[in-house]
Amino acid sequence: MKGHAETRTPNVARRLSILLLCYAWLSHVPAALGQHVTIAGSGTNLGTARLLADAFTARHPDTSVQVLRSIGTGGAIKGVMRRVVDVGLASRALRPAEQHPGLQATLYARTPLVFAVSLQESASEVSAAELARIYTGDLRLWPGGHAIRPILRPTHDSDTLIVASAIPRVGEAMAMARHRHLPVATTDQETADMLERVPGAVGTSTLALIRSEGRELKALRLDGVTPSPASLADATYPLYKSLYLLTRSPSPAARAFVDFVRGEEARRILEETGHLAVAPSHAAR
Repeated sequence: MKGHAETRTPNVARRLSILLLCYAWLSHVPAALGQHVTIAGSGTNLGTARLLADAFTARHPDTSVQVLRSIGTGGAIKGVMRRVVDVGLASRALRPAEQHPGLQATLYARTPLVFAVSLQESASEVSAAELARIYTGDLRLWPGGHAIRPILRPTHDSDTLIVASAIPRVGEAMAMARHRHLPVATTDQETADMLERVPGAVGTSTLALIRSEGRELKALRLDGVTPSPASLADATYPLYKSLYLLTRSPSPAARAFVDFVRGEEARRILEETGHLAVAPSHAAR
């Protein structure tokens, strides 16, 4: 809990250098293993990507799929453009400066962005008004009487931006909270780790990450609405992340994986792990 977590986490350049070493090793994998697909990107998507990869390789045993550690959406874009990643994982739409020629972004699902706490925490719901007071420091105790410990994400992280856009008063409170020197988690997995182990912690995560990674966390109801694929579909729950697969002139194996993710078997996996799957006809490229 000392200092800001972002000072201890490798930056994208360092992660990419590690990824390049991994790719160099993969280039020497014996041909007998058949085709290989390397997947990397946003931590939001990783747990589900591993489940999808297992299902895909069960259907295509001649193809091996490796899902690397989180390098973020920005890292996924760089990795795909440099051809060291076959399929990138993005948890937001590409920004104008990131839309390179040949880079394709396929929208495959949405998942609720949630405020989460440990399963040991008695709280099960929160209101937007209460969240604003939590981040300003005006509300410091959970109903059971123990301290609330908010966890922040970086200023330009997609979690921060989504909350600020959908619930401005909570976004403003989060901005004020930075002056209180609260802990900042720089990746989705680091956030989940802190929420699990820090008593009274609360912060953002996604329903997909919690379910796909089997996290000891629960998503709080927000203003009385349970975050779920159904509440995204009927627009009663306001916070969500859009998830994309990134490719650039994909190999046949990478193309087959993308097609698999948009099929019925993958849809069942996505729904079980807290996603609202997007039909191929509605997928943005």
